[in-house]
Amino acid sequence: YAPRNGGAGAHVYVVDTGVNLNHTEFAGRVGNGYDFVDDDNDPYDGCNGHGTHCAGTALGATFGVAPQATLHAMRVLDCDDSGTWADVIAALDWISANALRPAIVSMSLGGFGYAPVDDAVRALHEAGITVVTAAGNAAGNACYYSPARSPYAVTVGSTDRFDAASVFSNYGTCVDVLAPGSEIVSAWFTGDDATMTLSGTSMACPHVTGVLAQLTEVWGDQPPDTLRELLMQMVVHDAITSYPSGPNRMLQALGTNPFPPPPLPSPPPSPPPPPSPPSPPSLPPLPP
Repeated sequence: YAPRNGGAGAHVYVVDTGVNLNHTEFAGRVGNGYDFVDDDNDPYDGCNGHGTHCAGTALGATFGVAPQATLHAMRVLDCDDSGTWADVIAALDWISANALRPAIVSMSLGGFGYAPVDDAVRALHEAGITVVTAAGNAAGNACYYSPARSPYAVTVGSTDRFDAASVFSNYGTCVDVLAPGSEIVSAWFTGDDATMTLSGTSMACPHVTGVLAQLTEVWGDQPPDTLRELLMQMVVHDAITSYPSGPNRMLQALGTNPFPPPPLPSPPPSPPPPPSPPSPPSLPPLPP
């Protein structure tokens, strides 16, 4: 993989278990972040690995889709990969207040539907920040889960190496796009050059994050709806097998593809002017 656009200038906020910020995959590209579990400025992943793996897929120097983007770690999950919605919402609020632009939020987490976190995702969308989230691994309808069900997030299902839907991947109308999520190699927390192979929609989500970061290098800081439309112009339709239901869209990166990046979506046409009122009927001439 040799990306034509590495996401230079993009800021990727990984909301997860923290990140091994000393890993060679991220050298020289670590920005500010926060640990909402310990309530401090050190979002280091020293005991789990999930966030490090996801960050490596999004923007690692070797494994990443956007290896020139800047990493910002938001630790909301603890060593057991558990956390509270309150900390997730606090992280999204922090990003809304502090994000450097262009910003992409990558959330490889979720739970049963919870309106307050959906509202926090919507607030980021309205602030001009694109949110990407995992569809979930229950092999069920993603519309039952948050933030996967939010129409203001780009929700990502998983495929395997044969371009079949991963057996664990959630599906349905709330899933926007599917990306590689089975047997993904990326960075790990146990050493500064450690790697691990994992599977899940958590692994698919950062692939999409990286492509969106690529698009911001080409087009700059665009509204979330524009970035989504650019992404959708690049997907491959109806190529995924064994997908139970939902839009069948396979992620495609800019990579080294021979075609140019998609054009910016055109604004909607102006409404037609209202019709002119009919002319009044001619009056007959006055009698002499």
